[in-house]
Order: sequence, then structure tokens, then C-alpha cells
Amino acid sequence: MISAVGVRNVVENQVDFTRSRNLLIAAVILVSGLGFNGTGGLTFAVANAHVTLTGLAIAAIAGVALNAILPGNDFAFGKTASADGSADLGRY
Repeated sequence: MISAVGVRNVVENQVDFTRSRNLLIAAVILVSGLGFNGTGGLTFAVANAHVTLTGLAIAAIAGVALNAILPGNDFAFGKTASADGSADLGRY
């Protein structure tokens, strides 16, 4: 079910896989998700508790991290929030 939603998002948003950035992020997500599912994930100790990250969690973290650090994203920082009115809550 999760993969079906992911594929639908890729198709609806027309992700351009000719850009190496997008292809690399998708490849790392797929390989880490499938690879760590076969090994049972990563288990580590935090204080007195043992935490296990499944393949899905590792793939999600890897995808978010790569999307944030790889160059070429189309975010525009420094614009005011009121410029487009999306953050406008009206008058009180």
C-alpha cells in the first residue's frame, strides 16, 4: 500500500528522473528500504531501551536527508510569508 501511494505521488507530480539528483534519491530510498528489510533493520541501544529502525524508517530518513543536502532543490528562502497570502489567517 505504501509503495502504491509513493508511485502515485511520483506520477502525479511528474518527477523528472532524467535529473541525476532525483534518480539518486529514489535509488537510495529503494535500495535502503529493500536492503534493510532483508536484514531486519538497525538495532541500537538508547539508555536502557533498544530501538529498532525498520527498512521503511531508514529509507524515509535517507530520503529526507538526501533531499535536504543535495544541491538543486527548488526552494526559495528569504521570501516573506505574506507575499503570497498562504500564511494569512485573516483579521481578528
